[in-house]
Amino acid sequence: MCLKSGDRQEVENCNDFLKLMQLKWSVKVAKIATVTLQTRRFISKKSLPNPDDLVRLQAHVKEGLKELKLAEMGCPETYRRAVELCQTRLLLYNKRKRSNNVSQ
Repeated sequence: MCLKSGDRQEVENCNDFLKLMQLKWSVKVAKIATVTLQTRRFISKKSLPNPDDLVRLQAHVKEGLKELKLAEMGCPETYRRAVELCQTRLLLYNKRKRSNNVSQ
C-alpha cells in the first residue's frame, strides 16, 4: 500500500522492520524451535522390541535366505528380496553388537 501511495517514510519503516526480523529470526524463533525439537527427541521413550520377536524375525530371515534361488539372481525381484533380507540380517546383527544402522 505504501509503495503505491509513495510514502517513503512508511516504505523505509517496513524495510527496517524486515531487516530486524531477518536478524532476530535465527535467535528468537529458529533456535527455540531447534532446542524444543531436541528436547522432545531426548525425552521421548524408545520402546525395545521383545527378544522373542527378534528371534522369530531372525529365523524368518534365515529361512528366506535359504529359500532364495541363486540361479534367478538376474531377476530384479529376486535380487531386491536378497538385498532386503541381507540388510535385515545385518541390522539385526548390528543391534545385538552395536547400535549403528545399515547405510542404504
